[in-house]
Amino acid sequence: MVPDFAYILENKEKVRAIILTHAHEDHIGALPYLLKELQVPVMELLDIGLRARAPGRTRLLEQAELIRIQPREVLNCGDMKIEFLRMTHSIADSLGLAVTTPAGVLILPAISSWTNPSDQDMTDYARLSHYGEQGVLAYSAIARTASARDHSIRKPRPALYRTSLPPLAGLK
Repeated sequence: MVPDFAYILENKEKVRAIILTHAHEDHIGALPYLLKELQVPVMELLDIGLRARAPGRTRLLEQAELIRIQPREVLNCGDMKIEFLRMTHSIADSLGLAVTTPAGVLILPAISSWTNPSDQDMTDYARLSHYGEQGVLAYSAIARTASARDHSIRKPRPALYRTSLPPLAGLK
């Protein structure tokens, strides 16, 4: 599959950075091709950049300006604020975003699992609850099995995953 960057390139003067939420190939695979056309910083959490620099990647990734971000770090962007939130996923070092705008708060978990494979990579339920108590304008998430008829298909989980979800205080 060849990515279509037409919209991004037509609006490249508006693009300030690329935020990597996690390092699965379907999320970072096109990055070297985009960076050929668009020279902007790449924001990442912990070791995503190391994965992106795996053998076979172009030198463009080596030349990119990489900005390391941490969970709960806040980035001010004019009248918007972006907070980076730890999210559990099948790959380590995954992020979601809480974007505060004049219209309200958007929660963009990118992709997440509501089970936790380890205490180290737990979803930041405290911050999600904080935003829930304040009121969330929109929550936008990927639901890969939402179109299944009559029921959702559960992905098999390793036995070490927790089977119960902690309560999310304040979310209504």
